[in-house]
Amino acid sequence: MSIRFARGRHERESSRRASGQAAVILLVIVVVLIGGGIAAWLWLRDSATTHQPRPRSVLLVVADTLRADHMGCYGFKLPTSPRLDELAGEGMLFSDFNTVIPATLPSFSSLLTSRQPKDHGAGRNGFPLDDGHARLSEAFRDAGFETAAFVASYCVSAEFGIAEGFEHFDEEFTIDTGLPHNKLIRKADKISDAVIAWLRERDADRPFFAMVHYFDPHWPYDQPEPFRTTFCPAAAGDRTLGSIQNVLDARDYLTKGGAPDRRCHDLHGLYCGSIAFMDQQIGRVLDAVEELGVVEETLVVFTADHAETFWEHGDYFDHGLYVYDTNVRIPLIVRWPGGVAGDVTVETPLCTLDLAPTLLEMCGLEVPPVFEGLSFGDVLRGGGDVAALDRAVAAGGGEGEDHGRQRLLFAEACKPYDVEEGAPRLNFNKAKSVRKGQWKLVSVPFMQNRRELYDLNADPAETTNLIRNPAYRPVVTALSGELERWAATFSAGGPTGEMDEEARKKLEALGY
Repeated sequence: MSIRFARGRHERESSRRASGQAAVILLVIVVVLIGGGIAAWLWLRDSATTHQPRPRSVLLVVADTLRADHMGCYGFKLPTSPRLDELAGEGMLFSDFNTVIPATLPSFSSLLTSRQPKDHGAGRNGFPLDDGHARLSEAFRDAGFETAAFVASYCVSAEFGIAEGFEHFDEEFTIDTGLPHNKLIRKADKISDAVIAWLRERDADRPFFAMVHYFDPHWPYDQPEPFRTTFCPAAAGDRTLGSIQNVLDARDYLTKGGAPDRRCHDLHGLYCGSIAFMDQQIGRVLDAVEELGVVEETLVVFTADHAETFWEHGDYFDHGLYVYDTNVRIPLIVRWPGGVAGDVTVETPLCTLDLAPTLLEMCGLEVPPVFEGLSFGDVLRGGGDVAALDRAVAAGGGEGEDHGRQRLLFAEACKPYDVEEGAPRLNFNKAKSVRKGQWKLVSVPFMQNRRELYDLNADPAETTNLIRNPAYRPVVTALSGELERWAATFSAGGPTGEMDEEARKKLEALGY
C-alpha cells in the first residue's frame, strides 16, 4: 500500500513535472511563434521601406542651351513644352537645379564623371575629357547594361572623350550650318529617329542606359514649320533670320549699347520655337518607350547642359562668359513609375554632379568613391522625403566640405581664358560663383576683379548687387573665403594638350 502510495506520489509528481514541462514547451513555442511573427513583420516592414522597386533601365535626355524658365512647367507663359510639362506632371520637377559650367563639353563631362571641370580637364569646348576618370557610362556598362549615346553636336563627338563606356555611340551629324565645316549638328527629328530605331532593335533581355542629346535650342535657329513661325511670324519671309551670322550681328548691336530691338525679339521667338520642336520630338521617344511596354521599368530623366542669356548681364545670346542663373539654372524632371507619386516639386538646390550618383544608386549599383555629387535616390523612390534631402544638403557633402555646415554649390565659366602653349589654363581669370542657400557670390576677375552678392530668394533675376551693403558683410566675408579656397585648387587640373586646328575651325563654324 505504501509502495502503491509512494508509487502513486511519484507518478503524480512525474505527471506534474511533465505538465510543467509541457507548459514551458508550449510557452516557448508561443514565444517563438510570436517572436517569429514580429520578426517577419519587421522584415516585411523594412522591405517595404528599404527594398523599394528599382528601375531596370534609364533614359537620360539632355537638351542643349535650355533655360528652365522657358518651359511651361517652370512658369513660362508661351506653350513651348507641352510634352515635357506632361512628363513633369507624372514625376518630379526640381526647381533649383544648376549646371557647374555653361558650356556643352565641360558640362557633359561633369555629368558623366560627377567631377568639376577643374578636376576632369575639359574646361572648354575642344579640349577632351581626360582619360582615367570613372564614368557613369562605364559603371552601367560594367554592370551589364546595354549603353548607348546619341549626340547632336560636334562639341560632344567621340574625339573629345565622351564616347568612353558607350557600346553604341551615334554621332551622325547631318545639318549644314551655313558656314565652313558643315555637317556638325543634327536636328531633333533625326535624333529621335535614331533613338527609336535603336530601342526597337536592341536586346530586350538586357537593361539599358541611353543618353540622348538634343541641340535645337542652340543657335543656329532653323526649326521646321510650324515651329519656325509659331513665336516669330517674321521668320516666314526671311530664311536668314536665326543664322549664326544673324546672332553675331545681334550680339554686336547689344554690345554697343543698343536696347533689345525687333531683331532681338525675333531671335528669342525662334529660340522658343526650337524648344517646341524639340519637345515634340522628345514626345515621340516617350511614346516609343510606352509602345514597347517598358515605361513602367524605365527611369526617365530630362535636363540640360546649360542655359542661355539673351540681353541680360552682358552675355548677349550666348553662354560661357558669366555664371548668372540665366546661364546655369537648368531644368530637371524625373519620372519613375515605381517611386514617388507624380506632380511633385523639389526646391532643394542641386547640381549636375548629383545626377550620376543618383542614377547608379537608383539602380542598385555601386557609386565610385571619386564621384563628388550627392545622391537623391531616396526621394525619387519614395523611400525618403524632400525634408530628408534638405537635411542631407544642410549637413554638407561634396567638394570636400566638412559635415555640419550647409552645402556649397560652385560654378565656373569657360571663357575668357589665358593661353599657355596653346591650351587654356584653369586659373583665376574666369568668372566663378559660390552658393550657400539663398546667397550667391559672383566673382568676375576680368572685370577689374568685380564681386557681386545676390539674395536669390528676393532677387532671382540677380539685378540688385548687395556687395556694398554693410548689413551683408559677414555673408560676403564667409563666401569670399570659400570661393578663394575652392579656386586655389584650379592649378591641380587642366587640359593636357592643345586644341587641334581642325577642331578649332569646326567650333568656329558653330559660333564658338
